[in-house]
Amino acid sequence: MGFFRKWSRLLFSIIGAFLFVGLDSSVAEKPGMVFQPDINVGGYAQICYADEENTNSEFALKRARIKLSGAVAEKIDYEVLADFVRTDNLLYVGQIVYKHNKYLNLTLGQFKTPFSYEYLTSSTKLDTIDTAQVISELSSKYDIGVQVGGKISCIKYAFGVFNGEGRNNSDVNNHKDFAGRVVLTALKGLELGVARYDGKNGVLPKNKIRTGGHLSYIYKHLCLKGEYITAEDGFVNKKGWYGQITYKITPNSQPLLKYDVYDPDDADKYDNITLGVNWFIDKSVKLQVNYLIRDEETNDISNNMFASQFQVTF
Repeated sequence: MGFFRKWSRLLFSIIGAFLFVGLDSSVAEKPGMVFQPDINVGGYAQICYADEENTNSEFALKRARIKLSGAVAEKIDYEVLADFVRTDNLLYVGQIVYKHNKYLNLTLGQFKTPFSYEYLTSSTKLDTIDTAQVISELSSKYDIGVQVGGKISCIKYAFGVFNGEGRNNSDVNNHKDFAGRVVLTALKGLELGVARYDGKNGVLPKNKIRTGGHLSYIYKHLCLKGEYITAEDGFVNKKGWYGQITYKITPNSQPLLKYDVYDPDDADKYDNITLGVNWFIDKSVKLQVNYLIRDEETNDISNNMFASQFQVTF
């Protein structure tokens, strides 16, 4: 823990000095030119139907999000994302990005921490309706902090320091959390990534440590994906993984098979098999159908689930 904290402080001291020493010259307007700030409006809505065995079926408005984005200066962008389904806590993203160059940029505010391949994928582009169990349980998700990232040759990277208490929450201890991710595109279509999260959360701080890795391979209409995460929450060890295959049989239809496992305490284990199909009705309209076959070591009750989701983006 001390190692990551010391190096994160040094990293941001060096980069912060480098960025802001050159900030005036890098964003200054050229003589005779006036930069015009812009604003772009977008968003999406997702409506779901779920029918789980031994549970009431229901329709639900899962997400209804509006995004405002644009540039306020030549190299400074902004983004605000709010979800109006969750009106008591609607802000998801509120960030400013300084794009020094393609090798280095700086992000400040609230955004997704650089951990987990599947969680960093927009929900509008997920192959399944929901993320794998291990991702929903162990990914570090949204937080408030500062991050540097960029791309050097075939390597993409992102390193950040965060409060560690999650979305729209103030820090409640004196610790700052470190999150980092490095992705290598070794061959065309093949991507390998590793990630680390090292922090403490709560008024009485307890360890929150995550280590993960992912692999994805895309060849024409075939796509293979997998991810593995181990975690330490206080004195409890957790782990899980998923593997998935999709294949576009037509430009508008994509069947999939996904297997994911989650072990929350080295004692219980939850296995899911997801069979599904994605229909791309239009470039902005998608229908997803999933059937989940669930197996739980400590639960003999059948709770398989059928789910569908209709999505519109704009």
